[in-house]
Amino acid sequence: MGRREFGEEAAELCDVLQNRASDRPRSARPEGLMDRISEAARRRTWPRRSHFWGFAPCWSNRKPVTLRVEFARTPRGLSMPDFPSLAHVAVTVTDLDRSTRWYTALFGSGPVLDEDEEGGAFHHSVYLLSGGHLFGLHTHTQPATETFDERRTGLDHVAFACSGRKELQSWADRLDELGIPHDGIKDAGYGSGVSFRDPDGIALEFFAQPGVD
Repeated sequence: MGRREFGEEAAELCDVLQNRASDRPRSARPEGLMDRISEAARRRTWPRRSHFWGFAPCWSNRKPVTLRVEFARTPRGLSMPDFPSLAHVAVTVTDLDRSTRWYTALFGSGPVLDEDEEGGAFHHSVYLLSGGHLFGLHTHTQPATETFDERRTGLDHVAFACSGRKELQSWADRLDELGIPHDGIKDAGYGSGVSFRDPDGIALEFFAQPGVD
């Protein structure tokens, strides 16, 4: 879809994604991809139809990639708040003691909460991560018998945010120190990541946005 079909009002989003907005110097532009998308959304003049989409070219790790971008328009007179960020993630484990030792070594600190749920249906151990996010380990009084499989409906994987490739490499080195197998840094148009698994086979990842060293 070309710029004309994409709509003049949406063309600004392409400009921001390509890092060539004309109304301010390069040094003043936000570096993060999602920051640039969010800024374009805040400054938008929406087309009359309920939503628009198009393909916006940009660069990732010095390679050209194309992003499909879509936004829904808020009806006039209605103010929608920003969608809240994730507060916590909880995963079910089969052996709480084993998983607590494993995640404590990975996170570098122990859980801040370790208790039975009030109704008695499960026990949880909860870690406090940087940024105030919580990561919980759950064991249930009536556990299921299946092992984790990302191909099954439900959780696919959990990713931890890194600032760039240097931090990714430092965490890959840390996994080596802990004896945790991983796939090394893998690059894609949407970012770079290091994938690994916990003792129950739950898929985890260290992830960085594209084009950040």
